[in-house]
Amino acid sequence: MASVALQLYTLRDFLKTENDIESTLEKVAQIGYKAVEVAGLGPIESQKLRSILDKNGLKCISMHIGCNDLENDIEAVFAKMDILGIKVAAIGALPKEGRSAEGYALYIPKLIAWADMFKARGYRLAYHNHRFEFEKYNGVLAMDLLANKVPNLYFELDLYWVTAGGGDPVAWIEKFQGRINEIHFKDCTVREDVAIMAEVGEGNLNWPAIINTCKKTGIEWCVVEQDRCERSPIDCVATSFANLKKMGLC
Repeated sequence: MASVALQLYTLRDFLKTENDIESTLEKVAQIGYKAVEVAGLGPIESQKLRSILDKNGLKCISMHIGCNDLENDIEAVFAKMDILGIKVAAIGALPKEGRSAEGYALYIPKLIAWADMFKARGYRLAYHNHRFEFEKYNGVLAMDLLANKVPNLYFELDLYWVTAGGGDPVAWIEKFQGRINEIHFKDCTVREDVAIMAEVGEGNLNWPAIINTCKKTGIEWCVVEQDRCERSPIDCVATSFANLKKMGLC
């Protein structure tokens, strides 16, 4: 059965200093979260971050990285993963120069090499989608290009962006079965004809179907994320946790 984690990028405005990180992670644990994904933190030594997580009973399940991290010092990425005790790192997005037919042709060989290196070292490289990966090039979705051309690449599906790209979250979870360890749970509502990110359970995504599919396909982690919050982000992640608890996931 899938477990619930929090993507810390949601709370990035409260994670700028070491003291911020310590006090905010304490609040995260108090809400009830037992696990987090690392992204959006200010400067902090990996060992210090690990000690704060351990102190609050929080497991680190993965972290976000950029292609520049892989290009500049992939060994530093592996070292940080070892300190945090994780096996999965997810590319947050391709750089802007990679978001075209020519861009994918440029980055796919790099992704193949990085994903192969991760696998050889006992790690998994994942890719976190936004909406732009649902554009077609010569009749093929960029998401399919990545999946078909980079066999050792895993995926971290962001369900809000899947929906924004015109995709069906359930269908994409099923399609990538075996290549997904974790999924970003992010809801979508509409106000004055504008799509708005919402707390899980407060929008229009079909969460019973999504959760049932996660269970059937062996998804390990359901990761709450909300890039943009209309009220206190702490309150937002607390609402998402409470709603998921009502749905039987927490």
